[in-house]
Amino acid sequence: MPTLSRFAPSIRLHRLAAMVTRATVLVALVAPAARGQRIVTTPPDVPLSASIRFGSGLPLVLGQTFTTPTVGPDATLHLMDFTFFLQRSRPPFGTTAASFRGILQAFDGTSVVGAPLYTSEVRTGPEAVGVLTPYTFDAGGLSVQPGTMYFAFLQVVGAPVDSHTGVKINPTAPFADPVVDYYTGGSALGGADVSSVGQLPHPTDLVFEANFTTLSAVPEPATIALLGGGLLGLGGIAARRRRRA
Repeated sequence: MPTLSRFAPSIRLHRLAAMVTRATVLVALVAPAARGQRIVTTPPDVPLSASIRFGSGLPLVLGQTFTTPTVGPDATLHLMDFTFFLQRSRPPFGTTAASFRGILQAFDGTSVVGAPLYTSEVRTGPEAVGVLTPYTFDAGGLSVQPGTMYFAFLQVVGAPVDSHTGVKINPTAPFADPVVDYYTGGSALGGADVSSVGQLPHPTDLVFEANFTTLSAVPEPATIALLGGGLLGLGGIAARRRRRA
C-alpha cells in the first residue's frame, strides 16, 4: 500500500499551483491599469536659437505653465517628472553656476494658487557653456487634476551676482519666421518671485517636458486576460479535487 510520503511532492506542487493561481487573480483584481502620457513643448527636430537668462539682477523665478492631459471618468492622473533644459550663459555672463530648486504649483491662468505641490532639493548648474543640460525633477507620481493648468518653475537660491544661467526657449515670435507656437497649453513666465510672475517680453514657451501616468480602475485587455487565466487555474484545481473525492 503506498505511503503518504510518496504523494508529498505532488501535494506540494498542487499547493504551489493553487497559491500562484490565487495570487494571479488577486493581482488582476486590485492592480489598476497604467498608461503613460507626455507633454513636450518643442518637437525634437526644431532648431533652438535663443535662451532666457535668469539669476541675480534678472528674473529669479522662471518657468512654464502647462495644461495636464485629460483622462477617462474612472481614471486618475499622476505627474511622474518634469524637465527643463539649461545652459551656462556665455562670458561675460554665467561665470558661476546657479543654484535653484524645481517647484510645482497650481495656476489659475493669472497667478499661482495655494502652497507648492512639489519642491525639489537644491540643484546647481549647468557647467557647460552653450550646451543644453537636462534637469529632471522626480515628482514621484504626484496626483494632479486632469485638464488643469499648473506652473512648473525654477527658483534661484542664493544666486551670486555673476550667476546667469540660460533656459532654452522655443523659437516663436520674434525669434522665428514664420511664427509658430508649438505648444498652446501654456507659456513661459518669469519674475522677481512667484507671486509676481508674468509674461516675458517675448511671449513664448520654454523647452519643457512632463511625464504622466494614468491609473484606471477599469481593467484593460491584458488585465482581463490575466484574470481569466487565474480563474481557469482555479477551475482546474477544483476539478481535480472533485475527481479525487
